Parts: sequence; structure tokens; C-alpha cells
Amino acid sequence: MPRYNYKKHSEIPAYMRDYLLNVSNSDNIENVSLEEINGFLNGLEEWEREVQLTEPVRRMNRKILN
Repeated sequence: MPRYNYKKHSEIPAYMRDYLLNVSNSDNIENVSLEEINGFLNGLEEWEREVQLTEPVRRMNRKILN
């Protein structure tokens, strides 16, 4: 289940709004659709989970190969 599901731009906390404006290269958060915002944040979180799961395997493989 997606963690981020903003229904209004006003729900987005200031720290998150600043981050989103920076990565979207926008100067107004309302110019970025909520669908894009929610999709980006949920995709980023999914990617971070995948990296956390695969990093121990990568470290183990490096030890085996070296």
C-alpha cells in the first residue's frame, strides 16, 4: 500500500514541499500534480527498500569474489 497519498497540496509538510520543489525544478508546488508527487515519493521509497534488501547480498558477493 502506498505511503504517500496527498489529496491537497496544502497537506504537504514544508520540509517535503522544499524537497519536491528542488527535485522538480518548479517554483510553485501547485504546478506539480499530486499524482506526480505521490508517485515520485512512493517510487523513491520503493527504490530505497530494494537497495536496502540487495546491499547485503552485494557486500557478500564482493567478499566472495575478492
